[in-house]
Amino acid sequence: MELLRAGAVAVGAAGAELVAGLDLRLATGDRLGLVGPNGSGKSTLLRVLAGVAAPLDGRVARPPGVRVGLLPQSVAALPGRTVTEVLRAATLRARELEARLRESETRLAFGGTADDAVEHAALAAEFDRAGGYGAEAAAREVAAALGFRAGGRDLTCAELSPGERRRLQLAVTLAAAPDVLLLDEPTNHLDLTAREWLTRRLGAYAGAVVVVSHDRALLDAATTRTLFLAEGRAWHEPGPYSLARRRRDAAVGAGHKRARELERDARRLERMAVELAAFGRKAAARRRRAERDGRALRVEARVAAPAERVAPPQLAPRQAPSTRLRAAGGETLVTVRHLAAEGLLSDVGLELRRGERVVLVGPNGSGKSTVLRAVAGD
Repeated sequence: MELLRAGAVAVGAAGAELVAGLDLRLATGDRLGLVGPNGSGKSTLLRVLAGVAAPLDGRVARPPGVRVGLLPQSVAALPGRTVTEVLRAATLRARELEARLRESETRLAFGGTADDAVEHAALAAEFDRAGGYGAEAAAREVAAALGFRAGGRDLTCAELSPGERRRLQLAVTLAAAPDVLLLDEPTNHLDLTAREWLTRRLGAYAGAVVVVSHDRALLDAATTRTLFLAEGRAWHEPGPYSLARRRRDAAVGAGHKRARELERDARRLERMAVELAAFGRKAAARRRRAERDGRALRVEARVAAPAERVAPPQLAPRQAPSTRLRAAGGETLVTVRHLAAEGLLSDVGLELRRGERVVLVGPNGSGKSTVLRAVAGD
């Protein structure tokens, strides 16, 4: 089922055009990764697809009844005073449909018409898409997976940290079960466990998903095709990011090779034109034809040369620890003994030596930042 279509769309920010001529079709089961350098228009495109912003040109269309959910990068106002109220608001659509479904069942029980039966079937299908009778339980499950356990759901939104509000906003977006899910950097402020859960969730999502992310693992595991944005252009490649990137790089290399060949042919025709000019007026027609063909080949060479390669989401390649630094003596730089923080840590010990590379992992709220601040002397 087609859920969204964009035709010849151009998007921009601050009066400047970022992408033009974009065509996009999203159907049930589509999972699209949207990648490109900062400032290439990814977030703006998500806002246009969600109907929050208007395109500079072109049109975005959705069938009647299709719902779109957008998780923006910035934290928006949350629909409730406490975490529990916010989560309950996320299932409002399901509760409204349940009430309408019961009214429809009552009409059918008292001799409803054929139109009533058609309306009931449509309501039942929409109710199922919105989560059905399990919508509230599903919302609590999503919240728990993102770090909001039962004991913390009575907190007010004002008591939450910026990272917690961001995670709650993600929980609301997912719990609403929209037909089209548009996520802008959804792994921000997620720990490893929550990232893995989100990856599985998106990979099995029943509707369509468009995700902007610099998380290569998420893109590779949860998407099935990739849309690249760069230098005002957009192009699609089948497959998740790593596979699509290899295909795109191969196409870029082939395009540059073709451009060089066309440029070489253009120079050959130009030399021929100069030589023909020496033969006077009898060769004028052949000379003009050679000049015309040469100009056409140069135009074709410029078209064949593709946009430069897009910088990969991963900021730096993985490296093994430096053996040179290890050989420099491996002396101890930092020693931590019996570090404790009330409610978080007790009797933590740590020794850091020159040349070591240490990753500190744990769920949100486990004390990782507290350890770093203690090591830094703050």
